[in-house]
Amino acid sequence: MKKKSFSIKYRVLVWVFALLFPSVLLLSTLAILQVEKTYEQLTTSEGTSLHLLVSQLERETQDMENYLYDLALENRVFRSMADQQSETQLYSCAYEVLESGDNLFQEQSNVSFLLLYSQANEFYSARDNGLRYLDLTEQTRLREAVQRRFLRFFLEGNSQNRQWFTVEIAQRWFLCRTVYYQGMYCAGLFDLSALADRLALQLKENCILVFRDGDMLLTPFPDEAVPEDWTGTTVRLQGNRSYMLLGEQLCGIELSYLFPYRGMIGIMGVSMFLVILIAVAVLAAIPVFYLQMKRDFFQPLDGLVDTMRKIRDGSTDALSDENRTCEEFREVNHTFNQMLGQIRNLKIEQYEKEIETQKAELSFLQAQIRPHFYLNCLKALYSLTAQGQYADIKTCILLVSKHLRYALRVRNDTVPMREELTFCDNYVKLYGIMSNVEPQLVLDIESPLLDVMIPPSVCCRWWRTACASIWHRT
Repeated sequence: MKKKSFSIKYRVLVWVFALLFPSVLLLSTLAILQVEKTYEQLTTSEGTSLHLLVSQLERETQDMENYLYDLALENRVFRSMADQQSETQLYSCAYEVLESGDNLFQEQSNVSFLLLYSQANEFYSARDNGLRYLDLTEQTRLREAVQRRFLRFFLEGNSQNRQWFTVEIAQRWFLCRTVYYQGMYCAGLFDLSALADRLALQLKENCILVFRDGDMLLTPFPDEAVPEDWTGTTVRLQGNRSYMLLGEQLCGIELSYLFPYRGMIGIMGVSMFLVILIAVAVLAAIPVFYLQMKRDFFQPLDGLVDTMRKIRDGSTDALSDENRTCEEFREVNHTFNQMLGQIRNLKIEQYEKEIETQKAELSFLQAQIRPHFYLNCLKALYSLTAQGQYADIKTCILLVSKHLRYALRVRNDTVPMREELTFCDNYVKLYGIMSNVEPQLVLDIESPLLDVMIPPSVCCRWWRTACASIWHRT
């Protein structure tokens, strides 16, 4: 059974790619898994920070809500305000109740306002934590705006059985909670803008913390373009700065946390960056490796195979290129060319030996023919003398002398065809005198061929054979 052949180039490439591609695939997979793990760790870390903030706010809002319920259900002074008719007594009771609220402000600095309202007497009183984050003019304007907004709010009677809600006052949003008991209202307010500013101090630099209700922002956004989509995990702000977006619910509103995100390269460590760089370098090295293999291995191999094919087809002049950078191929090609040179020399020597053998045979034949020819000439002259044909004797002597002159003069391997034909014509005339049958020689040769160089005495060799047989018969 004939074995299946294969190309060594194909086999080398298959083995190289079989080793490279799994390595690149393994490195890429490890890099991707590590990037995903790092991304998850980053998200978890930042999510934990946000969760801690939300937990802190949930405790504060819960403490605020508990304080309001305790005030409405347990504080005797607050409950008595529903029955008071004197404005002086109402002020006195409100002062006493709000004085206890100072402890609340000290424990929860994020609480902005504490409000009291008697529905029966339409009495309103409030205490704030000082609003130190505003100047005096803004503090006064905000206190008046809160009073106007909540007086109308309480008069409308729509605050009963309400949970936490948001309200806009003087272009600032507040998170509010009200408790109603027997004609009396108590309410606590968180200034969301001030709350966001305080919480941002606990976060990393360049991070953004905002409160929002759906797509509506409840706190100012930095000097950046507001994201159009709050549902993704990443957003792009002004200046193509990317942020990761995390959010959690707090009392019916969304607390959104944005922190800088530099993409996969930003979250990768140096080691993973080097792994990916190595994988990319290996991929980029594949075509370079192929071109180098083609120049140093494939092309010399193709040249050697092509030279062998030419030799197989009969060409002995084919040579392999010895100007190779690879020492092994240069040595193989040099040795191969030397072998071809030796083969050519052997063939030339064989041809020369064959030519010498043919020349020796030709000389031997000529040595046998010429004595016989000359003896025949002498015998013919003797016969002509006996017969008294003196004219033929003279002609025969001239023809024989011309024949001898030409035969003794020629020493080259080739002579012009013109001289050889003249010799043949002389030879035919000589045989015509010596025989009873006069041979006829008709020459039809183009003029350019008369100068062609040919071996001597070849054209008339058939005449020698023919005429010799005629001579013997005579």
